[in-house]
Amino acid sequence: MNRISTGIKGFDELVEGGFPEGSTVLVAGLPGAGKTIFGLQFIYNGAMNGENGVYICIESSPAELREQASMFGMDFNALEEQGKVEFLRIPKGNVRFNLFQLISKAVEGVKAERIVFDNIATYVVSLGRYVSLWDEMFKAPEADKKENSLTDDKAAVYSIIEQLKSLGRTCLVITHGDASGARISSDGMSEYLCDGIIKIDIVELGREPTRIIKVAKMRQTKNILQLREFEITQRGIEIS
Repeated sequence: MNRISTGIKGFDELVEGGFPEGSTVLVAGLPGAGKTIFGLQFIYNGAMNGENGVYICIESSPAELREQASMFGMDFNALEEQGKVEFLRIPKGNVRFNLFQLISKAVEGVKAERIVFDNIATYVVSLGRYVSLWDEMFKAPEADKKENSLTDDKAAVYSIIEQLKSLGRTCLVITHGDASGARISSDGMSEYLCDGIIKIDIVELGREPTRIIKVAKMRQTKNILQLREFEITQRGIEIS
């Protein structure tokens, strides 16, 4: 089996050298934990080593992501000019589109082997801001909205993840963690659909907040389930 290295210091050893090629991995955590940085490093390190990538932007704009990445020494401008990376911004407002067609076109355009979808939770809770052909499938009639809204959200999560998996690329799906701690993701479903789960959190250890990471699931991999501390340095995420 081929393994896809993240290139993130200290992480690949937790998953026997990298993600199984073609797997879809959930990255869940609370705001500020480092999910987007993890995704940017995954795409950047891949492109620097001949594995092109697409970063699907829901929360932040491409300009914001480029600026954030530059703080950690990642120059995406050069990679985009070379056709190795594309930041795919999902349209908002009165624009009709098919989400899966947009993603497929971007993936084929740069011959991507890696995909990051950031953030599925934001997309699902904001369906009303998009006029996507997918969205129309999930909108219940007015009389049934109260009863079916949760079902519609879960249907959207299921469809998006299954469509991403059908592309056959190695994909990270970023989502919000469940603040209550009862579930891994805020939707309570993503963790069952993905091949792997990475939990990133900020906890209080003593007097100082500490970032921790855990591989909660990874198919075809012997997991190291203990928590690992990590820092966000000038080079990005580094796991101790």
